[in-house]
Amino acid sequence: MRTEVIQNISYLQPEKWETLTGGSFYASYAWMCYQQTDPASESRYVLVWDDSGELLAATPVYLVEHEASARYDPACLFPQLPQHGGGAPAVRQQRTLLVGNRRGYANRLLVKPGRSADVALRLLLAAVNEIAAEEANERAWWLYLTEDDIVWLSKVGTGMVLSPWLLAADCVVTLPGESFDEYLAMLSKNARRQVRKDRVTFAAAGYKCTTLRLDECWRQVSPLIASHQRWHGHISSDEIIRDLMHAQAMTAGAHSRVYGCSNAHQLVACAITFATSAELVARAFGFDHARGHSACEYFELMYYRPIEYAYQHGMQRLHLGIGTLQAKIRRGARVRLLWGIATGSRIHPSEAGIAETHNAAYWRVIVEQLGNQCPALIPSVLLAAQELRRSAVQ
Repeated sequence: MRTEVIQNISYLQPEKWETLTGGSFYASYAWMCYQQTDPASESRYVLVWDDSGELLAATPVYLVEHEASARYDPACLFPQLPQHGGGAPAVRQQRTLLVGNRRGYANRLLVKPGRSADVALRLLLAAVNEIAAEEANERAWWLYLTEDDIVWLSKVGTGMVLSPWLLAADCVVTLPGESFDEYLAMLSKNARRQVRKDRVTFAAAGYKCTTLRLDECWRQVSPLIASHQRWHGHISSDEIIRDLMHAQAMTAGAHSRVYGCSNAHQLVACAITFATSAELVARAFGFDHARGHSACEYFELMYYRPIEYAYQHGMQRLHLGIGTLQAKIRRGARVRLLWGIATGSRIHPSEAGIAETHNAAYWRVIVEQLGNQCPALIPSVLLAAQELRRSAVQ
């Protein structure tokens, strides 16, 4: 095997990269192209090849000088940990190395399954740590990985934070059968009643509905998305959102579906989704909050129409992401916990205790968010905790 590091994803054939993504949009070549447009970071792509030229493992890494999102800023995610090492050049001390997808709160280890998988991951990890030592602050931050991937990374690597950090709870709807009726059938009686009520309310509003690609409508949807962001307390100007939507449209627009509804030729609400052959990702919702009322536009455009589209095109899952956990669970989503871990030469075993304290506190936050939906998740959490502790001891 050999390891290679390139600085531009366009140097690699898309089909090579896609062999490792497992149908995940946030791991896709198109999403890598979008993230590469960010002027606040430098991209690297670590590749592990076998002697025949087959790509066995890969990951994007981002050298970030200023992270705009607190959910991707280690100083915000891990405030109790030291952020800077002592050996990197002074001019690079403030740079942070993020491993994996930097937007979307969903990551996976891009390694081909098989007998060589552990070796390929170990080579990938060594190359990432080398970049961290040479170009950042001697730490590499792997964020928003699933429990299985965290366990695997812990087993093959050295120099890890012994206990991974709990970062978020993510929601995915696995679609049964071949039709929306079969989706409804998997829900509880009360949930089925709620879905039907939502759809009747939306239909009664008399909207004209459209489905477009993002590169066909990014200018029109941007003010609605900014309005919805501000409604939820985020600082989002129309101009900032427009630039983001333009960048996503130009790089990943071919994979997008934008569901919109209009009233008297005025766009009222929209939902942006992205698709692969395996999944549909609900990316962003927009709404004109100056209207002061709604007719279940969020659920119709963000859940039900995408689910219908997924069935029509043979996709197995709808990825809804983090936040609003109870509403997503009631509509068929399962919850998976997402974790972060640091690797590199400046890791100290004493940091394990800090992580465990954080995890206990953050789990209480997630329990509160789950409310009466919590019991269904507890067995998974207990098993994950046991496995992660076992990995740390080994």
